[in-house]
Amino acid sequence: MFSKVLSSEKPILSFDIDNNRNEIIAISEKSIYRYELLSGKLIMEKELFTKNGLSRKVLCDDKLVYCKDFCTFYVLDYSSLNIIFKSELGVNLSSDICGLNFDDKSIYASIRGGGLAIINKENYNIKKLAITDNSLWNV
Repeated sequence: MFSKVLSSEKPILSFDIDNNRNEIIAISEKSIYRYELLSGKLIMEKELFTKNGLSRKVLCDDKLVYCKDFCTFYVLDYSSLNIIFKSELGVNLSSDICGLNFDDKSIYASIRGGGLAIINKENYNIKKLAITDNSLWNV
């Protein structure tokens, strides 16, 4: 189904749909992309990562794009895909970011080993909580 909307020679690792703008935000290899939803036409491509990786996820709201790459968390401006905020939420395989979600006020990142990072959307202050001794795989 996805290949009927977008034609990509590279694997799409993660995507989110912005129904208000009728766009798709997608990650593939080192880059992040904006596509028109109905036509699949490429609007913008921006190299975001220094190397290829498979542990990436992207989410978007009406103004911002939230992205995780292993232990690194990014906030991007939706229109330009420029980095607004970047933080290392984990340090290694025992503390990488497993899940990502958000609401009106915060962004939530589940951290392997049972942690939860809550990032304030206004000032990007990060509060880390120990939720369990087990891993949280998704929020």
